[in-house]
Amino acid sequence: MRFISIDDMFTVGVALDLLGGLLLGRGLLTSSRGMLNNAALIIGANPMQIASSIEAKVDGWAGLTALAVGFVLQAGGYAAIIGGAHIKTDTTRALISILLAAIAAAISWTIAAWTRRPRLIRQMIGVAKCGEDTDGNPIDGDLPSARMLALLGRNLKFGPFPDADLESPARTVAYAHERLGITDVATP
Repeated sequence: MRFISIDDMFTVGVALDLLGGLLLGRGLLTSSRGMLNNAALIIGANPMQIASSIEAKVDGWAGLTALAVGFVLQAGGYAAIIGGAHIKTDTTRALISILLAAIAAAISWTIAAWTRRPRLIRQMIGVAKCGEDTDGNPIDGDLPSARMLALLGRNLKFGPFPDADLESPARTVAYAHERLGITDVATP
């Protein structure tokens, strides 16, 4: 009795695909501190670069989630076939399979789109909590910086924010509250 057969390659392949997706996505999935460090200039940081990193991380996680669910479903299908499940093969089954794939893709896309804004805001808060003390040493605050939230919100298309208002704590706090729904923020 053989324990390993050619069919086992399907499930091993799926496991390796999962690992490959995770490793590929790791480049997109940086920490909040890493985003700030990657975008740092001699003085301050580049909010456009940070915003781009935030979008990449949010979209990367959504992609990896979809990949993981897909691979788990594939592995289940392969395991069922290996376990002796009998499948019907004809044109109707093929069309149903294509329809189900399209429906699953549409549902996944819709969920990703509906949850994108709160996921972006969560990442913005994480980055806006990172900062530097007067000696340039990294610190992690309890509250996100209202100024950084305004900069990131503007760059992530949450609404316009004029440069002249960046030095106004009242205006940055109002932006964080009105545009992002964040009430507890730090001001300089």
